[in-house]
Amino acid sequence: MENINIFEGAIPSKIFEYLGSGVPIIYGLNGAGADILKKSGNGVKIRPENDEDLIEAINTIKNEYNLYIKKAKKGRDFAIKHYLREEIMNGCVKFIENSIK
Repeated sequence: MENINIFEGAIPSKIFEYLGSGVPIIYGLNGAGADILKKSGNGVKIRPENDEDLIEAINTIKNEYNLYIKKAKKGRDFAIKHYLREEIMNGCVKFIENSIK
């Protein structure tokens, strides 16, 4: 499959499930989806469609497993704080309440 830049603005919805799982993520994304994963602190970015990068990322996680589990838990907390619908709605309500005071 060819790496197509048209998808760089897209955010695959499965990113949030992956972050919520609390396990290390290996991702070959660019654009908005990659930005979210980078900000979360979880995961290892590889070049899309690059087998050698994938093997290296697997070995990195395997060799530093405890570190990457900590990063994965940090990523889970990030997803809950920034993307849980309840939290987003609470932020909207607070914004509206503060705006009408």
